[in-house]
Amino acid sequence: MSTSSEKSITPLACAIVFMAQMATTIYLPSLPDVAIDLGVSESVTKLSVTLFVIAAALPVVAWGRVADRYGRRTALLSSLGIFLIACVALAFASNAAVLLGGRIVQGVGAGGAAIVVRMIVKDRFAGDELAAKLSLLSMAFVVALGGGQLVGGVIASFGSWRIGFVVLAVVAALAFVVSSRTDNHKVLIKGEQAVSWQTIVLNSKFYKPAIAGGLGFGAIVLVQQLSPFLFAGRFGLQPWAFGAFGILYGGAYFAGAVYVNRYAKKIGSRPVMKQGVVIMVAAGVLLAAIWYPPIGGHTLLVLFVFGYIALTFGQSLLFPNSAATAVTHFAQGGAIAVAYCGLVQQGLAGVASVIGPLASDERVWTAVIAGVTVLAAALVFTLRDVTTSTTAGAGADARH
Repeated sequence: MSTSSEKSITPLACAIVFMAQMATTIYLPSLPDVAIDLGVSESVTKLSVTLFVIAAALPVVAWGRVADRYGRRTALLSSLGIFLIACVALAFASNAAVLLGGRIVQGVGAGGAAIVVRMIVKDRFAGDELAAKLSLLSMAFVVALGGGQLVGGVIASFGSWRIGFVVLAVVAALAFVVSSRTDNHKVLIKGEQAVSWQTIVLNSKFYKPAIAGGLGFGAIVLVQQLSPFLFAGRFGLQPWAFGAFGILYGGAYFAGAVYVNRYAKKIGSRPVMKQGVVIMVAAGVLLAAIWYPPIGGHTLLVLFVFGYIALTFGQSLLFPNSAATAVTHFAQGGAIAVAYCGLVQQGLAGVASVIGPLASDERVWTAVIAGVTVLAAALVFTLRDVTTSTTAGAGADARH
């Protein structure tokens, strides 16, 4: 693989990660308006977030197998096409059935596209260099996290929530055109296809960092899912104001992505991952503690936003390094390991999105977030070192 090819894939991968994440963030500020416009309850709009996350997670291994057998480009174009069709349907949704069904289909497409581009990146890089490249994808995640929420807030305040899905359709169409010019790389190594799921999933060097990253992802999803109603209800903020706070969260994730890109190669993925999970635990404890005893509105808002920012920064350190640590040591099956890692991490985020609406109040909700971060820390700090020979083997394979 030429150097120019390695460089050219990064912008495309970033654009697709941006699109997949923006499918949630541009939509969040409009949740109360969607409920009113379609005449459904808040629980239905929250369910539309849950179904998207679950639908993005469940088929990722199948997408990985398709990418191996039929080629990266074939799988990528298929997933983008599905996503595009769903966006168009959602832009014209008139009832709960279309909304929920469209979000399921949209999730399938978004999850497929995001996992295939990560497989493409894994084809080219390994180890700490892979973590650095994944941090670049995190920067795209940042733009979608902050910018998507800001744009969604403006749309919700001054336009129709349907415009957000039109924006996503345009981004998907552009990504489809660019992706049609990429290599249709297939896995031709016999051993790569023969690797069983047990070899990957039951390896503690895989499942501990993968689950830790997924738990961190779940904590972020919990905050994303319920905060629109918290900001509108308890704090009395307009959608545009809620969207503006996305710039702070995006800035936090961007700072973390820059830190990972700079230091992952210097000090290693593992130390950076530990730093991230410690910050997340501190943020989780803060978010759980601010409700005891009850405090005033402005002070509570400041503390909540600070905790949210810290949680986001910690996840920006944890997530790319957990993914790189989970998959980089496989001498064979490294690309499909990315798909299994995506299944674990997206699946845990999906579980979190189901649990979130069941929380009776803010105290229960934030206590769950704190508990999730503690579990992630336990997994990271009990992870054994990967041997040099294994990592070297993975690196050789990753650059074929």
